[in-house]
Amino acid sequence: MGDHTEALQIDFDPRALSYEALLARIWAGHDPTRSRGSVQYRAAIWTHDERQAEIARRTGEAAAAAAGGVLCTAIEPLTRFYRAEDYHQKYSLRRVRALEEELLARLGSDRAMVDSTVAARINALLRGYGDVEAALPTLDLSPRAEAALRARL
Repeated sequence: MGDHTEALQIDFDPRALSYEALLARIWAGHDPTRSRGSVQYRAAIWTHDERQAEIARRTGEAAAAAAGGVLCTAIEPLTRFYRAEDYHQKYSLRRVRALEEELLARLGSDRAMVDSTVAARINALLRGYGDVEAALPTLDLSPRAEAALRARL
């Protein structure tokens, strides 16, 4: 387990959200001064080019200074992203059977569920991120699935 770093890849439309704004959201929810001892759980940002690397370093250093420390989050070039097996994806959602069953039925496959934006939003809500009342109208859940979601929050 110690030879990889658990990570997520964020796809975003720079016409809707700039790279700087994306990083601002990341730094707001992450302590860039915290050093983690293991490779598996270290903090890192992988960049696609030198422009992204420069922006990540600059904004990371500013966030660390604002927190009263130095930047410990690694900023590295992306060489290859390895996707975890589907059964490792959407952990919190998979623990609520009614939600998992509904999304599998709606989307047709486990892979489609893993790649679903709706599944990502539900998983985030179950982890305590986001406003459930604002998100619910966008999820198009059945009353059973909505009740299951609310019961877990």
